[in-house]
Amino acid sequence: MATVKDIARRAGVSPSTVSLALNSTPENTRLAPHTYQKVWAAAEELNYRPSIAARRLRMGKNDKRRIGVVWPVEQAFSAIGEVLVYLDRLFEENSCSCIITVHPYQIEELGTTVSRLNGELLDGMLIFFPDNEDIRWLETHTVNAPYVVYGRQVEDRSYVRVENHEIGHLAARLLAGWKDKTIGVFTYEPILRGGHRILSTLKDDLKDNGITLRHYAVDRGPDMSSIAVSTEKMISEGLPDGIIYILGDQATLVSIYSLTGKGIRVPDDVQILHVGTFFEKLTLLMTPKLSAITCDSAGMLKECVSILCRHLAGDLTPQHQIYQPYYREGDTFRG
Repeated sequence: MATVKDIARRAGVSPSTVSLALNSTPENTRLAPHTYQKVWAAAEELNYRPSIAARRLRMGKNDKRRIGVVWPVEQAFSAIGEVLVYLDRLFEENSCSCIITVHPYQIEELGTTVSRLNGELLDGMLIFFPDNEDIRWLETHTVNAPYVVYGRQVEDRSYVRVENHEIGHLAARLLAGWKDKTIGVFTYEPILRGGHRILSTLKDDLKDNGITLRHYAVDRGPDMSSIAVSTEKMISEGLPDGIIYILGDQATLVSIYSLTGKGIRVPDDVQILHVGTFFEKLTLLMTPKLSAITCDSAGMLKECVSILCRHLAGDLTPQHQIYQPYYREGDTFRG
């Protein structure tokens, strides 16, 4: 691994200048901006990872690990409390005493948040659901602390995700007997990378089956008005035979409530299949029980923590695990 002296030679500065740059942020550095940027550019070229533990020791910090949970604000926070409690237990099981902090970010602006966290004394990070520009940023930038990505694939980085193409295949198999029927499909707009893979696979698998897919895009974020408007539009165009929601649990429930508020019966008037792969607790509580394609999200979190703990112990080799989805039978889909 590159050293401070290696970076100094690459940047054409002294080792002490490198130390000043690596132990400060753009906001509090004593260096000139171009010098600071030159040092960090050299560090990124050499794939340098500063020792967070050493920095903490020099600054007299306690020996508890600081783990940052980097969470998109567009992802519903309905599960975050349960996730944090579970993560705390998982780190304890891995003999890792830690303090967990939550750092929200906006989709497509992950780089801004992580750049700020680069100046903090985090020992490791769990990054949830980056997408599109966020993934490209992670693939092209050096992050000080080791991290594991949940829910997405990032090349040459550690990640744990579900096999999205298989979700599309599984949905198509469940719809195999629906020849010449109409299906409404709800996704976020702009469509996330995982949702795009699911939708494209589903279209390919059903193209010779005579099934008509009507796509409805809804805005991401905590404002649920878009999902209600899209549901009203779907009803006005003629109720389809079935609906697939590739959305978070809260958005799906808002749409279902909009349907039932119009007197539409589920599953008698329309059948519903929900695609939810992350602690879909709300969907488990509803009546009738929501039929869903899901995955072992608890197992995925456990694997994330296991990989991160190996990184914290010094093994920085990128590692990944891909989980397969499964069908959770419910009362809203008859097949």
